[in-house]
Amino acid sequence: MKKQIIIKSLLLTISLGAVMTTYGCSNTAKDTTENAEATDTETSQASDANDSSNADVDSESDVTDQEASTTEASDNVSEDSTGVKADPQAIYQQFLDNELEFNGQLFSDRYTYLKEDFELTPAGYYYDVDEDGEDELLISTFYYGFDIYDVRDGELVLLDYGDGTADACSVFTGEGHTYVAHSDFLHAGRQVLTLIRYDENGDVVELISLSAFYEDSESDTYDENAQFSYNDTAITMAEYEEYMNLYQAAPVEDMRTAEIDESLFE
Repeated sequence: MKKQIIIKSLLLTISLGAVMTTYGCSNTAKDTTENAEATDTETSQASDANDSSNADVDSESDVTDQEASTTEASDNVSEDSTGVKADPQAIYQQFLDNELEFNGQLFSDRYTYLKEDFELTPAGYYYDVDEDGEDELLISTFYYGFDIYDVRDGELVLLDYGDGTADACSVFTGEGHTYVAHSDFLHAGRQVLTLIRYDENGDVVELISLSAFYEDSESDTYDENAQFSYNDTAITMAEYEEYMNLYQAAPVEDMRTAEIDESLFE
C-alpha cells in the first residue's frame, strides 16, 4: 500500500514538474519574442533617427550654402552698383546753376518768391551739419531761415527747412556737436529752441528742447517768474541761461559761400 502511495506521489510530482517546465518554457519563448520585437523596433527607430539627423544636417548644409551664395551675390551687387562715387559739390552746383531739378523745380523757380515778395536774391552757404565730413548746401530764405540740402546715393535731398517765423531753421553748435535748430525768438512772450543732431543718413540721433514762456510779463523779456524747461523738465532761469550760453548759432562767417548766379532772378 505504502509503495503505491509513494509511486503515485512520484508520478504526481513528475507531472507537476512537466507542467511547470512547459509553462516556464512557454513564457520564456514569449518574452524572447517580445524582446526580439522590441529590439527590432528600437533598431528601426534608431535608424530612422539617424536618417532624420542626416537629413537635418544636409538641410542645414543646404541653407548655409544658400546663405553663403546669397551673401556673395549681395556683395557682388553692392560692388557692381557702387560705381563712381558722386561728387556732392558738383551736384549742388548743378542745382544752383539751374541744371538740375529738385521735386520738379529748377533753383530759380523754387526761390523766385524771394525776389517777387521781398526783392531779395537767395544766399547760399556750405556747412557740415550732419558731421559726416562733407558740407551740406544751405539756402537762406531770410525770414524762415535755411533750406538744408544733402546728397545721398547721388541724389539731392532736402534734409531740413524752416516753416515760418515761429519755426526758423538755422545751425547751432555746442558740446562738440553741430545741430540743426528750429527756433522762435521773434514773438513776444516766448523763446523756443529745438536742436536736432542728424547723422549721415538723415536720422535723428539727439534731440534737445529749450523754452521760456513769459506771456504775462510786462517787459519784453523773461524774468524769474517765467516758465523755463529743458526737454520738457522744469528748470530755473539760471539753468536756462546756462544752456543758452552752451549752444550758440554758427556764424555765417564760418561757412563757405556758395556761388549763385543772380541773373537767374532778373
